[in-house]
Amino acid sequence: MIGRVLRWLLPAGAALLLPAGALHAAVGPSVRVQVQEQQPVLVGQPVHIDVTVVAPNFFTSAPPFPSVQVDGAIVTLPDQRATNGVEHEGEQTLATIRKSYLFTAQQAGEFQLPPVKVDFTWSGDDGKPQEAHLTWPGTKIVARLPAGVQAGEGVPLPVGPVTVQQSFDRRLDGLSAGNALVRTVQIRGPGTQAMLI
Repeated sequence: MIGRVLRWLLPAGAALLLPAGALHAAVGPSVRVQVQEQQPVLVGQPVHIDVTVVAPNFFTSAPPFPSVQVDGAIVTLPDQRATNGVEHEGEQTLATIRKSYLFTAQQAGEFQLPPVKVDFTWSGDDGKPQEAHLTWPGTKIVARLPAGVQAGEGVPLPVGPVTVQQSFDRRLDGLSAGNALVRTVQIRGPGTQAMLI
């Protein structure tokens, strides 16, 4: 009886002697897609979509961030550098590269981001390059019409506040016929793409 109990307890006790990191499987490369704004969003509202590519240790080649097309929406990749970062999962160090896309629905409905392929290489624990072949996870964005707008009506764009300011390169009093001046009109729409103003 005692011998049977000891044989049963030994494997369990042996597992407790292993390092804590050995009990957790190593985290492999992955890609995350996160919609920053709360859904449903408004038609015409700019929506930030963060795409984060994760690799164990460090990248040995840069992951692609291609242009994306979605029917009924405008998706752009603002001209800004990727954000590099580091995450820790237990004792494992992970490298991350993130870029943000800007999504603007042109009509109400459900939108599905396409399954973009991501191929890159990363450094294995032995220092040798490893290949990763990933696909963006399925990501849905739901857009609705702004309050007071019915289906079939034109949607007033942009949906956010817009300010218009003008300035002149000289004082307007004392101008005579034939004098030249420069008038500058500046339109601002915070968080709105310029092409939608």
